[in-house]
Amino acid sequence: MNGVLNGSVYRDNGTGIPDELRTTYRLQAGAILEIAGTRGGLPFQYFTTFGIDQGVSYVFNGTAPQSTNPVLPGSPLQSLPSIITNLTINNPTTVTLAAPISVTGALRLQNGVFTLGGQRLTVISNAQRTGAILNTGGSLSGNTVTVQRYISPSLNAGVGYRHFSSPVQSAPINDLRTSSFTPVENVAYNSNPSVTPFPNVFAYSQSRVSSGNTVADFDRGWLSPASTTEPMQPGQGYTVNISGGQVVDFNGAPNAGTVVGQASYARGTGPQAGWHLLGNPYPSAISWTALPKTGFENAVYVFRSSGQYTGVYASYVNGVSNNGGSDTLALGQGFFARVSTPGGSGTLSFVDAARVVPATQPVFARPEDDERPLLTLGLRTGNATATSLQTSIYFENGATSGFDAAFDASALPSSIGLGLGTEVGNELLAINGQANLNGNDVLLPLRITAAATGAYSLTVDALRNLPTAYLRDAQTGSYTELTATTTVPVQAAAGRYAVLFTTQNRVLATAPQELVQLATLYPNPAHGTATLVLPAALRGAQATQVQVLDNLGRPVLSRSLTAAGAGTLELPLGQLVPGVYTVQARTAVGLVAKKLVVQ
Repeated sequence: MNGVLNGSVYRDNGTGIPDELRTTYRLQAGAILEIAGTRGGLPFQYFTTFGIDQGVSYVFNGTAPQSTNPVLPGSPLQSLPSIITNLTINNPTTVTLAAPISVTGALRLQNGVFTLGGQRLTVISNAQRTGAILNTGGSLSGNTVTVQRYISPSLNAGVGYRHFSSPVQSAPINDLRTSSFTPVENVAYNSNPSVTPFPNVFAYSQSRVSSGNTVADFDRGWLSPASTTEPMQPGQGYTVNISGGQVVDFNGAPNAGTVVGQASYARGTGPQAGWHLLGNPYPSAISWTALPKTGFENAVYVFRSSGQYTGVYASYVNGVSNNGGSDTLALGQGFFARVSTPGGSGTLSFVDAARVVPATQPVFARPEDDERPLLTLGLRTGNATATSLQTSIYFENGATSGFDAAFDASALPSSIGLGLGTEVGNELLAINGQANLNGNDVLLPLRITAAATGAYSLTVDALRNLPTAYLRDAQTGSYTELTATTTVPVQAAAGRYAVLFTTQNRVLATAPQELVQLATLYPNPAHGTATLVLPAALRGAQATQVQVLDNLGRPVLSRSLTAAGAGTLELPLGQLVPGVYTVQARTAVGLVAKKLVVQ
């Protein structure tokens, strides 16, 4: 595949015995070269030159023992290149590594044994991509393996907490060391958090969390390991205060087969109990939903660092995500999950069948063909253009108005001084699954918290397949319709806001009276036509939707005034019966309403 042949291999000279021609042949990047025998298999004598570009993938699929040196005797390919993209071992016997190699793509162990023979195998991770080892039927023999994990600086280039998990067996905490980072432990922290030196590597135990429902209560679960020579446990996560842009090397035999971090995982009875910091134990990404588990909620949470001590949790459940959450858990990734029942327990196993190679970065929520109604709101600070936190509401058959372990994701405490979620009883949810809409109103309390006073706004980050949705402000009694472009100034206040899903029209947020007076409507009374004048101070830089409502609040005429228009809109009234109407304009500063008499 992807081979380029220059020239002809044979020439008919009329004698019945063709002449051989010397030609050139080149395998291009993206080609797959299958090596089935131990003595080569290509007719190299026919080629003047034979070339193999970087980026070619190699498959060893012989039936007798093979070695990576020589690969193809008599050819330019005497040994595998030192850096290769993809390598597949599909030999029912053995393939022996004869010289060190680095894999930037996937090493697939499909059949037989890949014997390292003391040679170094490196799985590369960098800003462009991260390699992987996939056990799909074969195995690897040897422990001379280095699995790298690059720390992306895209969200936080400086020091910050990153949740790690070791992809190899018996790797000590010291394996987290880099040229600019040294792991620090201090077991005295576990009884006195005000210690020196302060640890920069922590594990987590839900048994340390007894009561309360705040960030401080959740943080009681953190504890320092006893020593940096302590092995990192397979399937367990660790948080590490390390800067971005670095590469951590894990050295040892890669984890494979079924991995069970604990025989069972408990949940206490406190509001913040039951959380477990788990970790992907494999040198590849895994699918959270593909892991066998009982007694766990379906949601999964990954921490995203934004500063040295700040960050938010990306959540994912049932195909819906917030803050960039995904079903795919990266190589070396630690993550949180929660046991379902207070006072109960759960089990979870990691299996090779859950391994995946993500082709692209995880996408937000579900693909566009997802027909479930969904609303995602984002909370922003001041004039920030980026969302700080998200919360999602969606509707699906089987979900209920209470907390559902299969459909909902809790709002794990963030460390950025902000909180956002919908309330279900005593639970604050980051993702709220509700029963299918049936025409009845659905009102969900929205909780917005902030450690400091300031200017905040809600934005609509996703909106699909929904009836009319409003943000209700209980303090002012106003309703703001939520559209794809809505941005609403809000304040941190308990019990003030709620989200309403309804098929009924609601009186929207009104513009300040002094601005309403800028709008004029003439003639009034009118017959045939009326003209609405909306100055730029009202319209802003957006189109303005205008409706004429009858005395029952039903729209009888709809028009739109473009942002670039002159500010006047003619309303044809010829089809309206005489009576009293209301002209409503949804302007940039709020709802403008004018009474209109039609004669």
